[in-house]
Amino acid sequence: MRRGGERGLREAIGGIALALLVCFLALSGFDFYISPTPVAMVPKPDARVGPLDKIKVTFNRPMATSRAKVEIHGDPIEGGKFTVDGSWEYIQSGHGIVFTSSTILQRGTYNVIVSAQGNELANWSFSVADPQPIPPNETPSILVIKGETRDFSAYYAEILRAEGFMGFKTTTLADFPKLELTSFGSIIVSGAVDDASAMRLRVWVEDGGNLIAILPSGAVAALAGVTPQAMARGAGYLKFDTSRQPGQGLIKEEIQFHGDAVRFAIQPETRILASLRFEGSSETHPAATLRSVGSKGGEVGAFAFNLAQSVVYTRQGNPEWAKQDRDGLAPKRPNDLFFGNAKHDPQPDFLDLAKAHIPQADEQMRFLTNLLMHQRRDATPLVRFWYFPKLYKAAIVMSADDHGTKNGTKRFFQLLDGVSPEGCDAAKWECARATSWIFASSGLKDRDAKRYAAIGFDLGSHISTDCQDWTSAILDGAIARDLAAFQERFPSLDTQASSRLHCIAWSEYTTQAEVERSWGIRFDMNYYYWPANWLKGSGGFMTGSGLPMRFSKSNGEIIDVYQQETHLVDEVFFSHPKAIEGLIERATGPEEFYGAFGTHFDFNNGFAPMVVEIARKWQVPMVSAKQMLEWQDSRSHSNVEAVQWNGEGLQFSISANERAEGLLTAMIPMEAKGHRLTALKRGNTHVAFGITTIKGIEYALFPGSAGSYQAAYSTEPARK
Repeated sequence: MRRGGERGLREAIGGIALALLVCFLALSGFDFYISPTPVAMVPKPDARVGPLDKIKVTFNRPMATSRAKVEIHGDPIEGGKFTVDGSWEYIQSGHGIVFTSSTILQRGTYNVIVSAQGNELANWSFSVADPQPIPPNETPSILVIKGETRDFSAYYAEILRAEGFMGFKTTTLADFPKLELTSFGSIIVSGAVDDASAMRLRVWVEDGGNLIAILPSGAVAALAGVTPQAMARGAGYLKFDTSRQPGQGLIKEEIQFHGDAVRFAIQPETRILASLRFEGSSETHPAATLRSVGSKGGEVGAFAFNLAQSVVYTRQGNPEWAKQDRDGLAPKRPNDLFFGNAKHDPQPDFLDLAKAHIPQADEQMRFLTNLLMHQRRDATPLVRFWYFPKLYKAAIVMSADDHGTKNGTKRFFQLLDGVSPEGCDAAKWECARATSWIFASSGLKDRDAKRYAAIGFDLGSHISTDCQDWTSAILDGAIARDLAAFQERFPSLDTQASSRLHCIAWSEYTTQAEVERSWGIRFDMNYYYWPANWLKGSGGFMTGSGLPMRFSKSNGEIIDVYQQETHLVDEVFFSHPKAIEGLIERATGPEEFYGAFGTHFDFNNGFAPMVVEIARKWQVPMVSAKQMLEWQDSRSHSNVEAVQWNGEGLQFSISANERAEGLLTAMIPMEAKGHRLTALKRGNTHVAFGITTIKGIEYALFPGSAGSYQAAYSTEPARK
């Protein structure tokens, strides 16, 4: 026994010495003794991911980096093969290499090779399935003229897509003189315009064109019948004239606006569509106006405030409060961008809580929609797509944060699958589905995760900075670490495209969205309706919106990451189920506050089954973050084109993205050029349509299947 014990001890000491020697050699750059092997690659081998510019491989032990080499070769759909330029960094604490491409990787196949000291250590391929480019539209109906980036004019394209207008084109002031304008019935222009372009716009309006000018000046302001006076900056309130179009059907009470505005003096023939008053004042001024020009039906609408900037600030909060912990509850979170009563800087809340039940950003966008439609009442009508599949007015984006429970995610998924109709199709939003972001320590097994993913559930890492504020580098490192650890734990799952950070840490204005974008994460649910003592159980919209839309930087540049608010938070609403029902009731009722409402629960109470029962009661679909992202992409990459009036009716064609086919609903106005829609055909087949009034405008709604359409308008009664 003694000799055996001594022999075992000698063997153990020898093993430890060998291990220490291996580690010493590895850390000294001598990795030839035992080559490391990869344990996780992000994106994983053969994965199909969205555009990204970060790639990571994690090894099982330290590696020599003195002669390491990382090569990435691209084979795009169009063009020849090429080597991807970029730089790489070795993360010693995690035995990982992170490669950062100098440009975002677009559609195509990519091969990654990592070698050291002449030995190939990793070799794998993945593909980027970028939904871009948007199908070209040869005959767009709307033109957006972009001014300077900082005026947020690029964001009108995002607003138009959110409102279902796909038949538009964007251009710059520099390229505007090169365009033929005859195909455009509407133009949106922002800011100052040079004299030559202003004269061109005047001629076009006098010939029957419809112009919307944001913060106009000079000749364009004169054309609109307004005279801009002093510029103001800050916040205030809007009130629409709801007695007639284009304000009819919109919210009757005041709502907030944020950002740049001017005071308009108006000409007698200029009609006021909405008024504004600045915060702290009772004096009102024109916010939006409309003026007829010429004898051919041309009109100019003018905005005294920067609508796109107001929508961005209403959704994303006050950029001047970025990097501040205003509510005193560490870490910094998105709600700090709205919370006014900071001890170091007491201010009014950026979100007026008395207006929180109103989707204030959405109502501003719908006013723009109504104005576009109203201006085209005597011209070729505009065709739109509905917000959600199958005419749903509301949806629940079911999402959970699993902080390492033994079976919380599994029980939650079983619950949803159990309430789903037999034989349902998850791709068509027929099944109750959800996302769960989980710690790698969760009790969920890879085999179960694979099974749930196969039937439409969505799983990803609950990325963490340990509830601490972060810098860009810290956040980037946390995402790299946690994505790799999650893949090692769940090798059967695809690389995730959505995220909500642990503790909802949000240390800057849009840095998190930018870093997420570099890792292929394009759907963010960190804007979290919280804390409870601030909101006091009132259901509503912290971001003023029920629509997923892409982020904008504070200078107006769009980030290709969708912001989806988490409206229904368990800490706030577990004891207030009526507030949840009120949100859905206002979405499906006469208020028309349509929306996709995000959830949070971490299985510490009965909030998840409560939300499920409410959704079933109101017959609202329950979908995952991934499903909502795919819907946004497929809808925005469908198109309406070749829209023209043939003297008796409307002709147009729809090209539906393959993932949107069978889900799209198209909309055309019931009234056009003084006539009423009587019949609709797709090719030679009659198409049934429903008639619905939406925000004061009567529309015909019908399945937006791909094909060519003819809409007949006459003085006869409509045939549904």
